[in-house]
Amino acid sequence: MDMLTRLCCKGTRKRCLLLFGVLYLIFAIALVRNSNNFDDSLPLVENNYEIVSRKNGYPSNHISPIKEAAKALAKEVVQIKPISKQADYLQPKNLSSKPLTQEKSPDTLCKSLPKPTFLEPGKRPLTALHSFPGSGNTWMRVLLSSLTGYNTGDIYKDGAFAKTPGFSYRKDDTVVAVKTHHPFWDDFNGADPAAPAGRYWERAILIVRHPLDATISVFNFFGTHGSHTRVAKLEKFLLPNGKPSKSWEKFAHDQIRNWGRCLEYWINIFKGKILIIFYEDLKVDLKRQLININNFLGLPLDETRLNCTIESNMQQKFHRNQNIDKRILYDTSMLNEVEVVLDNVKILLTTNYTHIDETFSMPASYASNLIRENFSVKPDSEKHP
Repeated sequence: MDMLTRLCCKGTRKRCLLLFGVLYLIFAIALVRNSNNFDDSLPLVENNYEIVSRKNGYPSNHISPIKEAAKALAKEVVQIKPISKQADYLQPKNLSSKPLTQEKSPDTLCKSLPKPTFLEPGKRPLTALHSFPGSGNTWMRVLLSSLTGYNTGDIYKDGAFAKTPGFSYRKDDTVVAVKTHHPFWDDFNGADPAAPAGRYWERAILIVRHPLDATISVFNFFGTHGSHTRVAKLEKFLLPNGKPSKSWEKFAHDQIRNWGRCLEYWINIFKGKILIIFYEDLKVDLKRQLININNFLGLPLDETRLNCTIESNMQQKFHRNQNIDKRILYDTSMLNEVEVVLDNVKILLTTNYTHIDETFSMPASYASNLIRENFSVKPDSEKHP
């Protein structure tokens, strides 16, 4: 070092810089020769690559400066794997490739539908939703409001459904249809007094249920103080000896006749357009009947609402669970009354009325000749000593 200092001091500045340059070159050559001691076949960690070990799968970035150790390490190398720009532990594991925003489930979609609203006044015909009591009018109102997205009306102002979505007390053309049992409660020879002043029904949906079932249903309504889902006690129907009670016997005869008279009124006297829907068909093929009703109303069919209406109907919120056998409730005189009424109604429905929509067909159970056959074999519960 002293010698180098003396040389620089005695010489010029250029000579000193040249000397330092030569020394730097010698030092660089020595470094290059030392690097040749490594095996050129060994993949080094560079350019964002990592070495993966065969034995345990863990990355190994250690490179020994000793040649023998470097060769041993190279034997374990099986592949070179690119290192991701972001560390693996920062990436979510086992997640689906689907976007976070997924389609709503059918249940969620139905619950998100807007609540029923009112129609614009003066734009649509005033529509009656008629049925004999106990024939599913309340059930139909639920279906209608769900299917169309519009409220239904009620001329009786039944407080039991004051807060039910789709139900209102209106009886005008701002609702899709208005519940009525006329002429059951009124004069059979006059117009419906419940219709809005100065207006009459312009069209009607008639819900028809077999008189044997409808009569039992309306008796349950009165026997439970106006409940739409409860069932009257059996002793209200039958005496201890198994025979019909006086109250039930008189009620059944009267209501079977009224059932026929209600249909006669709407078919013979009412001149507006009529759609007949059988209760039994609703239970067998609800979708087809809902489409027929929607077409009759002249509303665009909403497939989502149609499917949601069918789905929600499975919950059976407005049905009575009654397991009583009809064969122990009706005696011979009652069955004779039913046969006469059904024969008259069949004549009415097969007459060529231009104001009746012809999309219906009477269910086979309405054939009067089947009544006697179905009641010919009495259940064991009716056999008394």
